[in-house]
Amino acid sequence: MKLDKTNIFLEQYLFNDVKQLICSELSLSPIFFENLYNHFLRIYKQEDSLKEFNATMHINKLKNFDQSIISQKNSYGIDLPVWFSAKNKKRKKIMLVGMDPLRDKNETGLINEIASLNSPYSIHNRVKNNYYPSISLLAENYDIYITDVFKLFFREPKNSSIVSNQNSSFRALKIHTKLLEKEIKLFSPDIVLCMGKQPVNDGLAKIGLTNFIPSIVTKVNNISLSKIPIYAIPHATGLASKHAKKFMVEKNNSKYNSKTYILDAVNLIINK
Repeated sequence: MKLDKTNIFLEQYLFNDVKQLICSELSLSPIFFENLYNHFLRIYKQEDSLKEFNATMHINKLKNFDQSIISQKNSYGIDLPVWFSAKNKKRKKIMLVGMDPLRDKNETGLINEIASLNSPYSIHNRVKNNYYPSISLLAENYDIYITDVFKLFFREPKNSSIVSNQNSSFRALKIHTKLLEKEIKLFSPDIVLCMGKQPVNDGLAKIGLTNFIPSIVTKVNNISLSKIPIYAIPHATGLASKHAKKFMVEKNNSKYNSKTYILDAVNLIINK
């Protein structure tokens, strides 16, 4: 797949603001942040990744997280936001919000040590990526900012099927909504599009939004954030794909195509 020159991955107009936010809230050094995003960019461009660059960080560096809640876990992961833009600043902006940085069991090895760092849906690794075809089409006409409600993920060491988003104490940490609200204000999107109901219920609902109404395009206005319209659609991959098909075909009388699903959903939203 050729790189579309009209789409700019990690365009500079957001870079310094995102760096300041992430470094402050997730305790990353600016140099490490720059190296990490250079790493993302090189992989996206299908260039050699940075030699000897280790895309991980120690959990105990997360100063704004309660260590009594997040320590002694396993399979840690952290996803950091990425964006697609263009030099035409008059384009509308869409913020895509997912749930959390899902990781395979025991991916990082030792308990209470290291989190692997990635982008949401691993979108920077666009080759064979299930989301990239649809998002790249969307980015032809919109600036896109992609993030997760929960930037951190972990599994319980005694039962790896129990994950961080099932931990009520973890979900209640103020860092989640604090970061998300700052991201919304920073990007100032015209539309926020949530992938699934969880990002609404566990994230956006806590900063002034009503709950997701299943199986229909749902619009709610967030008064505290300049009345940005918020929509939620079924998740695009995995077990949720059957809900995505139902959403498109039965609820909106439209064709379902996994490679264009997100773009098609946005078109439905805009044309309603």
